[in-house]
Formats: sequence, C-alpha cells, structure tokens
Amino acid sequence: MLSGPGFRSRNWQSKGSGFESRRLHQVYDSLEEQPLRDLLVALLGPEGRRRLQLRNLSNDKLFAMYEVDLILRIRNEKNLKNILNLLTRFKDFLGSYPPSEELA
Repeated sequence: MLSGPGFRSRNWQSKGSGFESRRLHQVYDSLEEQPLRDLLVALLGPEGRRRLQLRNLSNDKLFAMYEVDLILRIRNEKNLKNILNLLTRFKDFLGSYPPSEELA
C-alpha cells in the first residue's frame, strides 16, 4: 500500500474515508447478511435460477420432467417413441452421473 505525504489511505470498508457513502455501507452490510447462494440466485435472474434448480435435481427427477415436457411438445407418436427410447438409453448410460455436454 502506498503511504507518505500526498497519499491518503482509501479503505472502502472503513466509514468516513471519503470514497463511500452511507448508502453504500447499508448495501454492503445487507449483502453480508445474505447467504452466498441467495445472492447468486438474485443476480442470475429467472433463467439462471431455473438452470441452477435443474442442476441440483437428481437424474430421476430431471429425466421425468424432461419426459413430460417432450410428451407435451411432440405430437407425432413415432417420433415421440424414438425420442423417449433415446432418452432412456442416455439415462441408463449416465447412471448416477449428472448430464453434461461431454457425456452427450
């Protein structure tokens, strides 16, 4: 840290050093009170929250949700059957490992 004549200590955490305002300390103090995961969820937005929730699901729950989504979206019975068979094979291939682009 620089010191000496002409250099003034600027510690953003200490109150009254000149850089920060009272409002900044209020925001900083409120952020310290929130757990890190809650802060991350707040910063990610709706799409990021959805991805984070999906990442924490077990394979059984994740594939069950995906299967329901496919059934609702795919109208052709033959295509649906083929896709569900492929999904089942992929689930069996994964075992207990989470799905990833590398494994796909």
